[in-house]
Amino acid sequence: MSARTSSYVKLIRTIWQDADFLRLPLSSQRLYMLLISQADITHVGILPLMPTRWARLAPDTTAESVRDDLDALAVDNFVVVDNDTEEVLVRTYLVHDEAFKIPNGKKALVAAY
Repeated sequence: MSARTSSYVKLIRTIWQDADFLRLPLSSQRLYMLLISQADITHVGILPLMPTRWARLAPDTTAESVRDDLDALAVDNFVVVDNDTEEVLVRTYLVHDEAFKIPNGKKALVAAY
């Protein structure tokens, strides 16, 4: 996996109109934003499954609570967790990141795939 070099991430404002997202608890919504802003997320939205590392980013979070939030995100298909490969796919990352619109973006997508 290649690390992302950008210091920002696109968050589509319409997420706040998504009934499924609005039904999620605050901690699951926060985890979604944490996932899409990780430096090691690929152009296709895959990143290593690291609940212990992510739990260290807030004092009131544990690896178990991160896994619970991942489960909540998976129910409505915001993420797909593959415990065998220890990876997480942020399902709509590819569409919202729009890497396919930038120069050499298609090459980066093919390489990440």
